[in-house]
Amino acid sequence: MSVTADTAGHIEDLDHIDHADHADHVEHGDDHPSTKQYWMLALFLGIVTAVEIAIPYIEGLEAIKVPSLLFFGAVKFAVVVAFFMHLKFDQPVFRGLFLVGVFGALPLFIVMLLTFRAL
Repeated sequence: MSVTADTAGHIEDLDHIDHADHADHVEHGDDHPSTKQYWMLALFLGIVTAVEIAIPYIEGLEAIKVPSLLFFGAVKFAVVVAFFMHLKFDQPVFRGLFLVGVFGALPLFIVMLLTFRAL
């Protein structure tokens, strides 16, 4: 028998909880990366960050410095959002809402930069 006490001192019997939702969640959670995979992702992000830090110091890359930094930043953003924020494993509706927000923010950001003549 599982028993827990809440902050008001009430005691609840947890045996009556429907475990069907838990089974669905556990089944859904099997797709998540293992601890080793998270470490590999962290190593990948560390390497990409090291490359980003090195790019400004490399001579002769003036023409591609900004595009390459934007590319590597986008890659890191995608990896963090997909794996560490678990968006890759979430329901498609939540992914869609997130993408609407991201792609909605980009034009707004550009308009703000144009408004302040930063572009």
